[in-house]
Amino acid sequence: MQRGDTVKLTAVFRDWGGELVNPDNVGLKIYNARQVEVYSASLSDMDAESLGNYFHFYTPENDGFYIYEFSGTLDGNTVLRRKDFEVKFV
Repeated sequence: MQRGDTVKLTAVFRDWGGELVNPDNVGLKIYNARQVEVYSASLSDMDAESLGNYFHFYTPENDGFYIYEFSGTLDGNTVLRRKDFEVKFV
């Protein structure tokens, strides 16, 4: 992705039986390559396109490798979805 371009970050959450579900306390954290948190946001059901399908728009300001993590609580347990992306000027 190019620096300054907005990216749509996504995650899909499923329950223990594989059915789509909206977990409680959904949040997003973005880490740099050194695993230092550079951004965070609390999300709500308004950030779900449909059941279990969450998104958030983010515009990176610096080049580098990033990891994003959507997290939530399901039946009292933490659930995570992580992916990565790279930002370059070109």
